[in-house]
Parts: sequence; structure tokens; C-alpha cells
Amino acid sequence: MTPNYEADQILRELLAAFKEWMMPYEWVNKLDVVLGDTSTRIVTLDVGSEEFQKVDKAFAMTTFHLPTKIQRVQNPLVWWEFAEQSRFLHQKNRRESKLKCLWNCSEIPPDLIMEEGYHQ
Repeated sequence: MTPNYEADQILRELLAAFKEWMMPYEWVNKLDVVLGDTSTRIVTLDVGSEEFQKVDKAFAMTTFHLPTKIQRVQNPLVWWEFAEQSRFLHQKNRRESKLKCLWNCSEIPPDLIMEEGYHQ
């Protein structure tokens, strides 16, 4: 079998890109992001999924209302900015930063948050 150096190089580049983005495990279409598609996606979580249960439990701790649907917003550019800030704080503080959930209960339209992030 003849080695395919071009394919090996492409594979190495893809693996390096995956490491750079460090996207959450649950995200769909990771390869599309690595290949340059940074569009925002809205993914409706399956009620039986572990992710749905985790978010539902966290949400229930903050309100009496029960969600009928939970959607994950995947914005690779905002995620990358968040990941960079997290790495910076980790190095600065020499410890992991605590991640907290934030529910949108404001007048800010969800579309704006999806595109630009939540900066308050």
C-alpha cells in the first residue's frame, strides 16, 4: 500500500483545527465548522437526552416554570471567543473558572444574543 502524504497532511490539519476550536462534545456539524462554516445553528434537544435533562434540572433550580422545549444555540465564533477568555482566566488565576448558566430573561432579542453573545 502506497502512503498518501497529501491525505495524511489533510488529516493532520483537520485534527489541529479540531483541537483549536475545542467545541463542546454535544455540538453537531463540527466538521463543517472546522472546514469554515461558522454559521449559527439552533439545535432542539431531545427530551430523553442527557443534555436536555442536565439543562432542565439547572433551569428548574431557578424558576417554577418547566420548559417545553430546550434549544442549544451553536455559534462557533462566540464559542471560540468564550474559550479564549476561559483559557486566559485559567492562566491568570491559575485555576479553573466556574461556569454558570445564564437564562435570557431580558428584553434583548434572542437573535441578537445568538449572533453577538451576551455581554452584560
